[in-house]
Amino acid sequence: MTLQYDYKPCLRSLLRGFMLLLGLGLIQPLPAKDSSLRVAELKADEVRKLREAGDIIPLETLLQDIRQNYPGRIIEIELDEEHNRYVYELEIVDDEGIVWELYLDAGTGELLERQRED
Repeated sequence: MTLQYDYKPCLRSLLRGFMLLLGLGLIQPLPAKDSSLRVAELKADEVRKLREAGDIIPLETLLQDIRQNYPGRIIEIELDEEHNRYVYELEIVDDEGIVWELYLDAGTGELLERQRED
């Protein structure tokens, strides 16, 4: 007799906890391999100040549009400062299991780039 255990709910909970800690700035991601790319990871209090000042569009507002135009499951969201502007980076898994990366200007909501992840 072989016992089977569904690890997916456990992994989802672990991933949610990790993303929460990351979003709160309690843990930091590993630095990018290419240090020439100037990316600043933003902490939760910095993000709140940017939203209040109107420098970035609230993520909730952008997600409504993203879900309509790019169906799938969002597996990662980051807000970075790249080249003197704020950029939301989203990873989405579509219905065929393909992972897409979307880069949106956080100030305007403009789609800057959409690429298939390798």
